[in-house]
Amino acid sequence: MAYSKDGRWVAATYEKPVDNDASDAYPQTVVIDLQHGSVVRHPHTVLSPRGDESWIPSTAVSCALRSDAYGTRMQSIDLEIGERTPLLDASMQPVARLGHRFVIQHLPAHMTGDQLHLETVTNQGTDRQPLWAVTDPATLLSVDRAVPGVRRRITG
Repeated sequence: MAYSKDGRWVAATYEKPVDNDASDAYPQTVVIDLQHGSVVRHPHTVLSPRGDESWIPSTAVSCALRSDAYGTRMQSIDLEIGERTPLLDASMQPVARLGHRFVIQHLPAHMTGDQLHLETVTNQGTDRQPLWAVTDPATLLSVDRAVPGVRRRITG
């Protein structure tokens, strides 16, 4: 589920059964306008990255298209005008947003095993910039956005 930064929309992805057959389902993203109560469905789409990070900016949501003749790709859907804009190839698997850039998990050729390497890219998947690397075996479980002005202590 994803809330827009301005609090106007909420979006969620769920599996929609075909002809009430749960074994034959496809993903669908639904967007609710909280001011007007309108609901818009976007079949064969999945919010990506997950959660509030899928908003680009407050009026557009980024989704990965599924079941496309050309494979899976990312697009932004502008909710005010209904325009769809192509984004990076979904194979880059964005995990978060950092400013106006996507954060992607990348495994360069010189890294092996379970090493974690994060990069940032533009909305179109260009201008790769290194962000963070962990050379010990690591798995990325989740990415969350810190709330500005709130400090949390990490323990463990």
